[in-house]
Amino acid sequence: MRDPLGSEFESREVYGNHLEELLDWMELQEASTAGPQPPSTQAAPIALSPEARWERNHQAGLADLTTTPDGYDLTLWNFQVNSAHVKTEHDQALGRHVSWLVNRVGPAGLPFYLTIEGHASGTGSADLDQRLSVSRAAQVKDSFERHLLAALRRKFGSLGGDAALKKVQRKISLRAAGSRDPRVENRTPFLMARNRRVEIRAF
Repeated sequence: MRDPLGSEFESREVYGNHLEELLDWMELQEASTAGPQPPSTQAAPIALSPEARWERNHQAGLADLTTTPDGYDLTLWNFQVNSAHVKTEHDQALGRHVSWLVNRVGPAGLPFYLTIEGHASGTGSADLDQRLSVSRAAQVKDSFERHLLAALRRKFGSLGGDAALKKVQRKISLRAAGSRDPRVENRTPFLMARNRRVEIRAF
């Protein structure tokens, strides 16, 4: 994938505390292309692996940012077992994402689309996992839109922010995959935590 200046991006996962710096980098990119510009893989070194961060705090909500052929993928993972609760760290990552995203909102809304997709680890029944993935996606969407509305009102005023949110909502879709699309095999508690996730994709 290439940026407007033609330099190459390599799809690679970036971790932890660098999410904010990477999203800040994204804010500086040109908004003139049809799709969203992903973070540069040169913006920050990898600090800790997902497993190391999970081992440090099993209860924390964790977030990873990846580039994709079409845009980027923000993954919130380590949801509690059988829970759709958006953890504090997940909510903070959504807030940072919105801080970047609001600068892409113009008269027509967003220049690209977002999907919010919930997943489960497959430790329950198929029906339970499906309902859980629906709830996780819906809870993340609620938190995301709460941050977005506040940011849009700061940018456009109360009435303008409400109108802008409606335009953005037209480009947001919800999906629920249950346990049908695991990111990794459920061989360990850590890998199960990786699968208890919600993915926000821009394309």
